[in-house]
Amino acid sequence: MSKIPIFLSPSNEEWLENQAKSRAFLSKSDMVNDLMDRARAEQSERDWVRGCLDRAEQRGFTELTPAELLEKAQARVFGKL
Repeated sequence: MSKIPIFLSPSNEEWLENQAKSRAFLSKSDMVNDLMDRARAEQSERDWVRGCLDRAEQRGFTELTPAELLEKAQARVFGKL
């Protein structure tokens, strides 16, 4: 693992300290690593959604109504309703 200096504002330092204590992390470094892991996971999800939207746009328009699209999406996600 590498070490890098990070300079935080007093309010961010206080928040980080409180979060690290309240979430039972061993150190502030563990807390920062957890925050970064979560941010990377969220970025990966956003990239996946963007990719899906890009592919959908490339396929063209649909004749379905918004209600029909919602019903079709819900059926796909939640199974037949």
